[in-house]
Amino acid sequence: MAYFFKDWLAVEGEVDGGIGPQGNQTGKLVFGGPGLRARWAQPRSAMEIWAHAVVGGAHFVPKTPYGSEGAFGYEIGGGIDLNSRHKRLAYRVEADVVGTMFFSTYQVNPKVSAGVVYKF
Repeated sequence: MAYFFKDWLAVEGEVDGGIGPQGNQTGKLVFGGPGLRARWAQPRSAMEIWAHAVVGGAHFVPKTPYGSEGAFGYEIGGGIDLNSRHKRLAYRVEADVVGTMFFSTYQVNPKVSAGVVYKF
């Protein structure tokens, strides 16, 4: 969620998760935190370009012998919202880098997503 307190600047909160195989178990990762979002849009434009940075924490299961299940995390990236005919709906394409620091080692992973945005 993002709340724009200026036309171009917002505070943002994000929760994101992922699942993937790890050996003979399924690994699960959840990341969440607050951040800032900046956008650029022309009046009556069909497109809005934005960038964001989120800093928070991540949680990983299953538990491993290498360290804690919790870690520092961040997400930096941006995207494009394509406005639809309905003024409250837009289509989003986004690309980010998600970083964590589990087990005293940095992990940096790409994230690409697409979806529908509802504007309150």
